[in-house]
Amino acid sequence: MSHILKEMAYIWLKYHLNLNLICNTYIRSYNPLTTLFMAILKDGLQFTGSVGHLTAYTMKGTDKIVVRRKSGPSKEKIKKAPNFAKTRENNVEFGLCAQIASGIRAALWPLKHMAGYNFTPTLIAMAKHVQQLDTTSERGKRKVLFSQHRHLLEGFNLNKINQFNSVLRHPLACSIDRTGVAATVNIPQLVPGMNIFLPWQQPVYRIVAAFGFMCDDDATAEGHAVSAATDWHPSHQPFERTTLSLDYARKGRFGSDMTMILSIGIEMGTPISDHFVQPFKNHAAAKILATG
Repeated sequence: MSHILKEMAYIWLKYHLNLNLICNTYIRSYNPLTTLFMAILKDGLQFTGSVGHLTAYTMKGTDKIVVRRKSGPSKEKIKKAPNFAKTRENNVEFGLCAQIASGIRAALWPLKHMAGYNFTPTLIAMAKHVQQLDTTSERGKRKVLFSQHRHLLEGFNLNKINQFNSVLRHPLACSIDRTGVAATVNIPQLVPGMNIFLPWQQPVYRIVAAFGFMCDDDATAEGHAVSAATDWHPSHQPFERTTLSLDYARKGRFGSDMTMILSIGIEMGTPISDHFVQPFKNHAAAKILATG
């Protein structure tokens, strides 16, 4: 019976997928429990993805499509087998870190389009660091208590190139009122070439602040962030001092497990008409300014 299965596998791969096998002896000695074979898809049917126990994918260093047999434990085994207990614990803790990162992203939502890279994995890594600071909970049940380590978020950049502090080189005074659920950002007079250095060539810019919150215990309970922005301002003219005020609509008592996040960004724009300016994607910088 095993001989018939081997021959069927060989015939299916050789003729139905028109494969140029790396090593025919791998297929001839095929054992579905121990053998991991690889083949290259040359002509005829071209696909990527999974078909049965086979996976087809592209690979760096070749323009061919590579096919291999799926390997590794089943989902059922990971869920129930005793020797995968640590794997289940890791999955639970990683899932919580991902939820917390999602909550922080929600608080940054009005500035998300200013990001110069996918910062979610970095937030997850920070959440994992905070999770490891929980020394009272057992492994697999450790919490991500950002409310006890809020300062770690301050200064978090949404850009790797042209970061906010390299563009606006002046300290920004700000405040967060937990009781009134409000925040303010005081923007000083800005003079091009003195305390603001715009590396982009668009004719106008504006400064945007965002205010939101996230919860340690329920990362899905975050509300929508609010935002406030200055008027669009000519890039080569001095900017007069102003204050951005943000008042969260949802009032009430916020528990100690809540972290309020105040963020700031600067973005460039191009006037489309006398009354409309189109923000220029990727010509922006933003960061988390303060937490409370």
